[in-house]
Amino acid sequence: MRDIIHKVFPAKKNGGVLTQYLAVVSASISIFTAGINYGWPLPSLKRIMSDEFPLEVTEEDASYVTIANNVGNLIGGVLATFLIDRVGRKHSSMVYGVLLVVSLVMIYLSWLHMGLLYAARIIGGIGEGGPFVIMVTYSAELASPQIRGTLCSLLTIAYIAGSLFINIVGSYFDIHTTALICLVFPLIFIVTIACMPDTPYYYLMKKDDDAAVRSLKFFRMKEDVEKEIEELRVAVARQMSEKGRLVDLILIDSNRKALILTTFARIFQQWSGASAFGQFYQTMLEQSTDMSPVLGSSVIIIVQILAVVLSTSFVDKLGRKPIIVVSYGINCIILVALATFMIIRDETAIDTSSYAWLPLPLLTAFTASFWGGVGNVLGFLINEMYSTSIKPVALAVASIVYAVSVMTVTKFFHFTMYQFGMAIPLYTFAFCSLVGIFYYQFLLIETKGKTLEEIQLELKGINKYRKNSA
Repeated sequence: MRDIIHKVFPAKKNGGVLTQYLAVVSASISIFTAGINYGWPLPSLKRIMSDEFPLEVTEEDASYVTIANNVGNLIGGVLATFLIDRVGRKHSSMVYGVLLVVSLVMIYLSWLHMGLLYAARIIGGIGEGGPFVIMVTYSAELASPQIRGTLCSLLTIAYIAGSLFINIVGSYFDIHTTALICLVFPLIFIVTIACMPDTPYYYLMKKDDDAAVRSLKFFRMKEDVEKEIEELRVAVARQMSEKGRLVDLILIDSNRKALILTTFARIFQQWSGASAFGQFYQTMLEQSTDMSPVLGSSVIIIVQILAVVLSTSFVDKLGRKPIIVVSYGINCIILVALATFMIIRDETAIDTSSYAWLPLPLLTAFTASFWGGVGNVLGFLINEMYSTSIKPVALAVASIVYAVSVMTVTKFFHFTMYQFGMAIPLYTFAFCSLVGIFYYQFLLIETKGKTLEEIQLELKGINKYRKNSA
């Protein structure tokens, strides 16, 4: 297959980027399937609680079906760190493709026993959590610095598109038929990624210089890669000279700095409420508007995709930090406005019936702001901040932080929404967004236009990175 690609898109004197896009599109199919898994509760929770589903499922049961996915997500991220350097980015991603296939088959069979549905969601969570460690690493390592942000943004687009797909398809078919339809995507991913090489970084880590050169020639679409491969050799050798143990995340200054920065960045991201909203859009719209929940949630997800596409055009020009900070500022304002509206509507005698439409545009604006900023950018920014040797361990920790944050935020939102109304969680998320503005502005580093090695030098306090960022 690679030979066919080379014949159709031959090497050029100055190189090209098409094969990088092809590889990332293949990776995106895995993330698209992960998005299907993440968005599955949107149309499915109501179905499994209705008479359509042969087993009895309460609201409490449904909330744990949602949380089961996050448990799997945690396991998947940790497992990925053991696979990514042992069997490679490419082959470990194929393992997760198989897990997503298994999850969908179990959902199809879930009418037999409720345990199959819980197991399917846990296995699906494992299959979802792994690609975010592996595919972001794969894409970041194969990409040229000038387009790395753009390529990694394609993964975010794919993730949201998967949520949109399941929201639409799952609203018109039962969960069993929907599972069969969705099976197509992980199978396509397994076939297409098998045709791609692993990254030059991985081959150099395994001391396979010939494979690294072939990989780099494939992704750069040119024969003369000696200068870049030598730079990669030096970078990988230096980074691999540092130990990759869990304790080294704390003992090595640059790793500790990256760990602190990315951990709190991820916590603030999740406590803006976006993940909770993503799994309860239809419920929120039912409580807040007269619009069809399927239509309303689909509109919101389409806006997510458009926002990511728009931010992708600017992420390598404006930088990561400005986009994130503006995103948080807008989010904070919207959350306060929405919470205040809920208070007026639910706790006062003021007639708000003329403004029943207001929550939908506010939720849509929040979605556009979040996914046009921190929701899109933060994932690959975290990946950029760790050296090759420590990255698997660091991304395992990041996956744990992500999974725990999503679980706690989702359960917090579900509990407070039903017990106290939506204003309480919304004000909480607004406060976290406000704190996040200052955190991102004054503590997070900028990675725009820098090689992965230059980012490491900045974290170590070495100023050589400035030569390329000036």
